[in-house]
Amino acid sequence: MFSVVHSLSLFPIKKIAEHSKPINRNQLYLRPISSLSLSSRINPSGSNSDTDLPPETLKESTDSTLNQDSSRLSMLSREITVSGSEPVNSRVEAVFNLLRTSKLIDSQIAKLLSTNPSVILADPEKDLLPKLEFFKSIGVSGTVLARLIYADPNLLTRSLENRIVPNYNFLKSILKSDKKVVSAMNNKAPWIFTAPYTENLVPNIAFLGEVGVSESQIARLLAHYPNAVTQKHRQLKEVVNEVKEMGFDPSTWAFLTALHARSGKSKRSLWNRCYVAYTKWGWSKDDIRSAYLKDPNCMLISEKKIAKLIDFLVNKMGCRPNDLARYPLLLKFSVENRTIPRFAVMKVLLSKGLVAKDISWNSVHGISEEIFLERYVTKYEKFVPELMSVYRGEVDIWESETGKGGSGIGLEGDNN
Repeated sequence: MFSVVHSLSLFPIKKIAEHSKPINRNQLYLRPISSLSLSSRINPSGSNSDTDLPPETLKESTDSTLNQDSSRLSMLSREITVSGSEPVNSRVEAVFNLLRTSKLIDSQIAKLLSTNPSVILADPEKDLLPKLEFFKSIGVSGTVLARLIYADPNLLTRSLENRIVPNYNFLKSILKSDKKVVSAMNNKAPWIFTAPYTENLVPNIAFLGEVGVSESQIARLLAHYPNAVTQKHRQLKEVVNEVKEMGFDPSTWAFLTALHARSGKSKRSLWNRCYVAYTKWGWSKDDIRSAYLKDPNCMLISEKKIAKLIDFLVNKMGCRPNDLARYPLLLKFSVENRTIPRFAVMKVLLSKGLVAKDISWNSVHGISEEIFLERYVTKYEKFVPELMSVYRGEVDIWESETGKGGSGIGLEGDNN
C-alpha cells in the first residue's frame, strides 16, 4: 500500500552530534538552587509576552505558581552541574534564551526543564537549533511550536537524524504535504515525530488497507485523528472489529470517525458516559445505535451538553427526547449560539403559519448563518418586524404555548 521510507531523501541533513563535547553522565548531579535563582542570571527584558498564546496555554500559565512573577524561573528547583566545576551558566543561559526565541514563556520553560532536565544538557547551537529550524522549515514555528514543545519535550531531545526526520519522511510519503503533516502533529499528537513509526504506524496502515480503508481515507485519518492510527496494533484491530460489527462501512468517513470515537481509554470512557446520559433521557439501545451510525461524534459530547440540548428540545420545542436520535448532527453545534436562536425564530414563524409544520431540522440547522438569516429572518421581517430581535435573544418568546405538547419542528425528510 504505502512504501515505508527509510532514507532521508525528502529532508537530507548533516549528521548532528548529540553533544558538542562528551559528557560523563556519571559525574552529573543535581543541586538545589534556593539561593541561586536562575532568573537572576537572565535578562528580564528578554521575557516573552504571553498575550498571543492560545487560551489553554494562558490558563496553564495563570494557574502556575508564577502568578505574581511569571517572567522569573523561581519554580525551577534544580540546576545541573558538572562534578568538580562551577555550574554551566553559559550553556544554561543559552538554552533559556533559545527557548524564549521559540516563544516559550518562562513558566513553560520552567515546567519543561523540571519534567525533562536533559534538555539543559543539549548544546543550543548543535542540538537544539537545528531541530527548531527543521520544524520552522515545515511550517511549525512561533506559539504553535512553543505549545508542541511544551506538550512533548522529546521534540528537543530525540535525534533529529535518526528519529525526527525519518518520521517526517514517512508521514510526508502518506500525507503528501507539509501542511497535512503539521495538521497531524497539531491534532494532539506532537509525539508523532518522536515515537518510532515502524512500531505501530506501519502495521496499522497495512491492516486498515486490508479491511477496505482507502489510501486517501487513511491519510485523512492520520491528519485528523492521528491517535486512532498510531495506537498499539493489537488495540487497533480490536477497535476495527468492534466498529465493523456495529455496522460501519470501512470505505466511509463515518467508519473512521467511529474508529476515533472508540480509540483510547479517554475516548471509551467518554463514549460510556454519553451512553448513560442518553439512557437517562429514555433512549433505547436502538436509538443510541441509530444516532451513532448517523454521526459517531454524538458519543464524544459532554453529558452536560446532552442534557442541555434535550431539555431545551423537550421543554421548549415540544419534542420527544429520542427525536434527537434521528438528527444527532444537532449535537455538534452550540446550544446557546445556534440551536436556541434558530429554533426561537422557527417557533415564531410556526405560530404565525409562515412555514410548514413538517419543515426538517436539516433545512433549519444544517445551513450557514448567512443563508439562515436570508431564508428565515430577512424574508419574513415585513410580517414579523421583531424577528431579528428574537434571533438575537432580545425578545423572550419561550412562555408562549406554541410548540408545547406538539412535535415542534418536524423530522419529515430527515434521513441523515
